[in-house]
Amino acid sequence: MSGFRSKIEITSFIQYGGELIPLLECKGRPSDSRYMLGAIRIMINDSVFIDESIVDYIDELWYYFIDFLKSLDQTGTGKLSFPDQPIPLTASLDKSRSHVNLHLGNPGDSFERRQKVTWPEFREAICLHAIEFFHQIGAVDSRKIRGTSDIEELRQRTQNHGTD
Repeated sequence: MSGFRSKIEITSFIQYGGELIPLLECKGRPSDSRYMLGAIRIMINDSVFIDESIVDYIDELWYYFIDFLKSLDQTGTGKLSFPDQPIPLTASLDKSRSHVNLHLGNPGDSFERRQKVTWPEFREAICLHAIEFFHQIGAVDSRKIRGTSDIEELRQRTQNHGTD
């Protein structure tokens, strides 16, 4: 699989007026920015890995994703649970640190999924979309932009190590 690159598409949704709206289409403020409900859709190589049916506190979920990436980068393993639901996401890097094995959910869950993805592309995609998310919601609540230095540090690691 040397030379294989993963295609990763990520979309953040905000629950606004009872509907999930793609973040980039939101024009106003949620009624209560302290509790920002939404969802993250992650497509990997044209397959749904996480879809918008899992609605949770999206701002907290993005923070959890950054901690998840930091753990993967430092230890080779990562785990997060959705903020308000018992849904785990676990991951482990292969020995070459070129791919990450992802597992969403528990055995038997209707949404349980497993996926193997190239680590540099996954890390870069999550970092870029986390930055986009926090910049978009910054106008809603400037307190929500903590942790962007961690994101930039992770992105820098990708750029310094290349994507091969």
